[in-house]
Amino acid sequence: MTIMDNRTKKFTILVPVYNESATVTPFLERLDPVVIQIQEYYGFEVEVIFTDNCSQDDTYEKLTKLSEDFPYIKLYRFSQNVGFQRSIITGYSMAQGIACTQIDCDLEDPPELILSFIEKWLEGYKVVYGERRSRKESWAMRKTRGLFYRTVNFLSDCAMPLHAGDFRLIDRRVIDIICQVNDAEPYLRGLIANLGFKQIGIPYDRSARIAGKSSFSLSSYFSLATEVILQ
Repeated sequence: MTIMDNRTKKFTILVPVYNESATVTPFLERLDPVVIQIQEYYGFEVEVIFTDNCSQDDTYEKLTKLSEDFPYIKLYRFSQNVGFQRSIITGYSMAQGIACTQIDCDLEDPPELILSFIEKWLEGYKVVYGERRSRKESWAMRKTRGLFYRTVNFLSDCAMPLHAGDFRLIDRRVIDIICQVNDAEPYLRGLIANLGFKQIGIPYDRSARIAGKSSFSLSSYFSLATEVILQ
């Protein structure tokens, strides 16, 4: 049996974390029924990969303990903070599934939507992303986010969906291309959009964080925008 044959039996859920001690337990409690349904209805073995980007709290210790109750967890901790985008690519490089969904563990994005992602992927779409109809955030953050995406689209040869984030499913073919990228400051949303694979968005309403504080601030958007523009 080839490596690819093994991958056809496996589905990956990638969860990048940084200082998420307060959210990992409720996240896994809500994700678990989704994992069970993927296993029983679609017949996939599911791996849930957590990449801890050198958290300063006890996120890693909590996940280590939780892995005793959720045996599908694979946990990796970076020795230093490698940045959000690079942490995701590293996670993709470790994914063994024929497809992979990336999701944050703050429950702003509903894990149940992964099942709809899989349905669209089985219809032939290589990229399926969540399309935010609404989101609970400040006026300043909403305006900054909108300006950021419109600026990137203006400067890019391939327009990105304005209301899409990092909550998405990508096919193994897309994963393999991403893992070949040698870029110190990659921008995955733009990269995936520019690859030209068949893609579709699924609308949903984004919730507020269940606990803790986001590590992605207004200054993070300005920094990321500078990196994208200079590429």
